Amino acid sequence: MYGPLTTAELAVLKSVLFEGSEEAYRVACVSRTDPGWAEHRQPVHRELAQLFLEAGTELFLRLDRHFPQVA
Repeated sequence: MYGPLTTAELAVLKSVLFEGSEEAYRVACVSRTDPGWAEHRQPVHRELAQLFLEAGTELFLRLDRHFPQVA
């Protein structure tokens, strides 16, 4: 899924997904008083966080291939 993206595009996507995950978490913490809220929104937030982790992992692997650490 991330292969066609340039490294710059992947970095931007990861950043946007992080901001979305962070905002979802903030809203979830604020909305704890409504028990039905979390049940309805949790799948969306879980998917958003999963996409962030996938994009971040792909970016990490790509950068690691281009800039291997010096031993």
